[in-house]
Amino acid sequence: PSWEKKRVTLLGWPITQKEIWTKTGQSMNFVSFEDETELFEAVLFPNVFERYRRFLFGQKPLVITGKIQNDQGALIVEVFSISPVI
Repeated sequence: PSWEKKRVTLLGWPITQKEIWTKTGQSMNFVSFEDETELFEAVLFPNVFERYRRFLFGQKPLVITGKIQNDQGALIVEVFSISPVI
C-alpha cells in the first residue's frame, strides 16, 4: 500500500537540519531523523517550525506526527507536531 498522504506518528532523533527562508522571509526547516532502523526526512513549514524549533537542537528522541508527502518522487513527512519522549 502507498504511504502517501497517510497520517503517521514516528519516533526519531534529529541528526541534520537545514533552515531556509520562504519568499515572504519566514524560516522553515528540513530535518533528517534517525531511529533504530533507518533515516527519514521531514519538513517543518514556517508556523510549525516556529512552534517546535526548540526541540530540534538536542540529542533527545522526539515523537513526530505528520503526513507522508511525495516530494519529487521521495517520501517526506510534513510535520504537524513534535514532542519530547517523556
